[in-house]
Amino acid sequence: MSKSTKWLLGILIGVVVIAAGFFGYIFMNKPKNNIAIVPTPTATSSVISTADWKTYTNKDLGFSFKYPANCAESSSSMVGGIQIITNNTYSNDCNFSVVPYDNLDAISISVPTPRKSLSDFTKDPDLSDIKQISFQGNEALTGVFTNNNISYKEYVLYIVHNSHLYEISYVLSSKGQNFNIEISKQIISTFQFTDSAAVSTADWKTYENKDLGFSFKYPSDWKNFEIKKTCNGVNKDECDYLGNTIDYSYSFFAHKKGYQQYLAGTRNTQKVNPNWTVNEFKNSDIYESIYTIAQAKKFGTNALLTIEYTNYECSPSIDAVVSIPTNNKNYPNLRIAVSIDSKELGQDPLMIDYVKNNPDMQCDPPFGQIAKKIIDGAYPIMNSKLEIVQKISDSFRSEVK
Repeated sequence: MSKSTKWLLGILIGVVVIAAGFFGYIFMNKPKNNIAIVPTPTATSSVISTADWKTYTNKDLGFSFKYPANCAESSSSMVGGIQIITNNTYSNDCNFSVVPYDNLDAISISVPTPRKSLSDFTKDPDLSDIKQISFQGNEALTGVFTNNNISYKEYVLYIVHNSHLYEISYVLSSKGQNFNIEISKQIISTFQFTDSAAVSTADWKTYENKDLGFSFKYPSDWKNFEIKKTCNGVNKDECDYLGNTIDYSYSFFAHKKGYQQYLAGTRNTQKVNPNWTVNEFKNSDIYESIYTIAQAKKFGTNALLTIEYTNYECSPSIDAVVSIPTNNKNYPNLRIAVSIDSKELGQDPLMIDYVKNNPDMQCDPPFGQIAKKIIDGAYPIMNSKLEIVQKISDSFRSEVK
């Protein structure tokens, strides 16, 4: 079974290199001499109308904010973040960024002393006018970062929310040029966390497969979604049903009962039991034999969630897979593989340490430990994806075929 994405460690190395380069430039070039304290921007004295402003929403990471209509969104130079800019450059009116991290240590790739708590930021000699505050009920810290080597000053706001770190920042001055901080402060005033809101299925579409006898709801923004019949070129009786979203974040599989897998023999003769333990699922023939089953738990009302990984032929990949039993005697299970965001995976300290300590041998990443973190909800982007799949599985209906 060609399951979800084949995650290449080269991508992760690229992510780490990009992050190292970015933060190395900002942090490692900080001067070590004393710097003048610049007052932290306070609340704007004049109200700026946001009536015609656009709204940026990140459903995966759970936040939104408004920004001026003459500004544009850009994510090209941020690892998993978003910048508000004008004409692909910072301007006086448009300079604002939000960068999420899995933890405090994730931003310390190029810094000699890793940050383990917000209080560690107070020890930075180049961060002035530091204040520990509460932001929407979350622990937070503000300050002004200065890099005299490049004549650069930046306002930063670090927020700890749901055990993750969010960095909000905007430029105060750069090489003698001052910026419109009133607009940036107004953008911050519109920032809000949205991850507490449940996924709504009100506008979802309904997919129906008459051949297989089942139906389910799915997000309306999944363009041209379809599960197609695919037959083996040699044996026309061995037909599978396969489908995926355009970005391959979600892949759907309905294998025929008793299909023959190379080197593993007959597979998929059983119907999944949502109450199975890891060992019980391991003893089934539902999954591909090259995969290791690391975690399993009941998912929603009628499905089983497993975290499966493989290092087959030094091509590591890891997936969250939701298996739903059907009432079709020839296709007993519908399986949905959910890809893990490579940027989110690359920011995990386990992966950062692994890539750092294994520059030559990169065929055995710590997927067993990562699987535990995924099943425990430590990956916010994956959590959002799994919430969508749970809505799909809960809406699943199957006829007797």
